[in-house]
Amino acid sequence: MNIIKHLKQSKKIILIILLATIPVVGFGAHELSVVYFQDKTCVVCHEMKAPIENWKASGTAKNHGNCAGCHFDKGFKGWMDMNKSALRLSVEHFKRDPNEPIKPKEEPLFLDEGKEPGYWSHVPNSRCFSCKNVENHKESDQVRIHNKLIKNVASQPCKDCHNHEMRKGQKFFEKVSAQENQAG
Repeated sequence: MNIIKHLKQSKKIILIILLATIPVVGFGAHELSVVYFQDKTCVVCHEMKAPIENWKASGTAKNHGNCAGCHFDKGFKGWMDMNKSALRLSVEHFKRDPNEPIKPKEEPLFLDEGKEPGYWSHVPNSRCFSCKNVENHKESDQVRIHNKLIKNVASQPCKDCHNHEMRKGQKFFEKVSAQENQAG
């Protein structure tokens, strides 16, 4: 009788361990694929193919080799946020109209006052400054590149100027009409 009771307890423990291990292995596999196979991981979702291709054609791709490095914080919290986002997007996939383009909600979605200005999907200045700093924006560059002198670079969201724009201010998530293609 004790043996049967012991086996039942062992099965429960094994089941609990398995249930706890599955998400960890799944999240770990997702993390490894994002870090080492970025070009294939994010594009797996057919809805992301056009945005990823547009991103690859942008200047952003030349300087930033992957999505996760800019769109998620480093460390455990960033890892969890990335995986929660992947899970949320997987669920949203089945709820959305497949004929509509993927695009973020209307801006501003939120302003995180605890950090520099930042928006959803978007990259908060704190993440930009982890690789670059405001001193990289020389006055001569500001005039040449921005067509105006930006007086207080640190107070403005970097993404207001540095985003996934392709041409004529078109964002990466907008569909290109045939007329725009001919005009461009």
